Amino acid sequence: MNPNVYRQKNLFIDDSLVIESRGLKRTTNQAIKHPEPILVPDAPWDSKDVFHNGRNVLYDARDRKFRMWYTVSEKMKGWGASDNKTAYAVSDDGIRWERPVLNMIEHHGSKANNYMLPADLETFSASILIDPSDCDSRRYKMIFASGSHYGSGRVTDWAKQHIPLNIACSDDGIHWHRPRYVNPVLRGVSDAVFMCFYDVHRRKYQLYTRRTPNLPRDVSLYESFDLVNWEDCGRVLVAGDEMDPSTLYNIHGVTVLDYEGYRLGLINTMHLHPKSEELGVFQEPPANYPDADKIGVMDVQLGYSIDGRTWHRAHDRSPVIPVGNAGEADEGMILLQQNSPIVVDGDTYIYYCGWRSGHTAWSHANMLAGIDGDVSQTVAGMLAVMPEDHWVSFDAGEQEGELLAGPWRELPRAMWVNADAQGGAIRVELVDGYDRAIPGFSREDSVPIIANGKDQVVRWKDDRMPVEVQDAYRGGFMVRFIMQQAKLYSCTLGHDDEDGERRRYGDNVKWNEGLFHRNGQWGSSSNTPAGGLAPMVRGLPNW
Repeated sequence: MNPNVYRQKNLFIDDSLVIESRGLKRTTNQAIKHPEPILVPDAPWDSKDVFHNGRNVLYDARDRKFRMWYTVSEKMKGWGASDNKTAYAVSDDGIRWERPVLNMIEHHGSKANNYMLPADLETFSASILIDPSDCDSRRYKMIFASGSHYGSGRVTDWAKQHIPLNIACSDDGIHWHRPRYVNPVLRGVSDAVFMCFYDVHRRKYQLYTRRTPNLPRDVSLYESFDLVNWEDCGRVLVAGDEMDPSTLYNIHGVTVLDYEGYRLGLINTMHLHPKSEELGVFQEPPANYPDADKIGVMDVQLGYSIDGRTWHRAHDRSPVIPVGNAGEADEGMILLQQNSPIVVDGDTYIYYCGWRSGHTAWSHANMLAGIDGDVSQTVAGMLAVMPEDHWVSFDAGEQEGELLAGPWRELPRAMWVNADAQGGAIRVELVDGYDRAIPGFSREDSVPIIANGKDQVVRWKDDRMPVEVQDAYRGGFMVRFIMQQAKLYSCTLGHDDEDGERRRYGDNVKWNEGLFHRNGQWGSSSNTPAGGLAPMVRGLPNW
């Protein structure tokens, strides 16, 4: 990549750059599952009585290692769990994992295992992040719920499902300490479904969790500058609208990542009895019951946000990660990692627990009966990869379709698309503010894109560069994509940036938006913005 070119990538997840489309279908695409589970209970210290559950995976850029923390639960014979241990694994590529013998925690008379948390920090569920804003001794941070599924100990026994969350810190991800005086940091959440996200532009932590009571399930947001003092921002993801089927009125949780200016939410959507969750958890439906095959199923759908507070769900509600086919390791439900997925060379690695049973007692009992009670086969650690920018695409079939996108302020030196036009074609036309083709850059001048891949160069006859006519088209331009038998994922504009000023401007725009439009902390009238989110102004702010 040329460091003297500022690349401005544009996705089509929402309508912020979509002026109009004709003859195209907007599609939410599926991640590609790794063909085999990446981690199962087959270490020498594992047994048929344990299964792996809650999972965190991070990439540590300092030593170029993937690190995984996961829960090992023992004696799950019925509808519940007990005796949880937190285990640790490490990998060079995120696929092949080593479970080092840590010799830290005694279990069944031996310390020859990869368990790492002492009893006072042991947890059923945790969300772990690397904090770039803190000192080394607090470089790794963990928000965790102590005890079993519904908590244990005097506080949680008295409060029932009001689970207190705590904070622990580490300099290496293995040896953890609990800061004095500050715990618990948050009360009132329900059971153990939560994830913590650090917004680098706002310098703020966001905790996505479920509050009490949690039926039907939905997601609330809490925000903090220090992980100790939290602001309740209310419910942000609630299911059961006119686009959802009658079985979908629960959102089990959400996993959030920062991706090209968006907050993308991988939403665990849960399907249950259409009249009441209670009716379907213990009573198996008859085979001829409508949507009987959906009850207990939990898959993954897409959501998106600009600030992490105001969320939208994808328009077509199709799964980003569907449950597997009968007999596969994730045929029942998917439980996502509890920290942000990892972007590796543009692709997004999404780790999850694949369950062979659905979220019902009868499904779990049927599954155990089918595997002779071997608990270790109930859950598998799995990986799905979303290729770069493939989250949402505009698709064209046999009939030609068009997408008009923009506007942008300055014509670029170069332009690239991420698209699959193999077996079809995409032509690119540049137009002015009155929808007139810019001479030399019309559809007739366009060299068709006919391949599959990212960073495909957009070209016109005579290899002219759009920036050559910038003086005649100051103030803005638009792009028309003319497509047939093709998928368009993203387009990127490249501008000269010899001194890095464009890149600095782009980074500062993101910072400014976070500070002024999404913070709510400014008290001086000289810099207090209008109430609410900043309106989307087409073409601004950019170059």
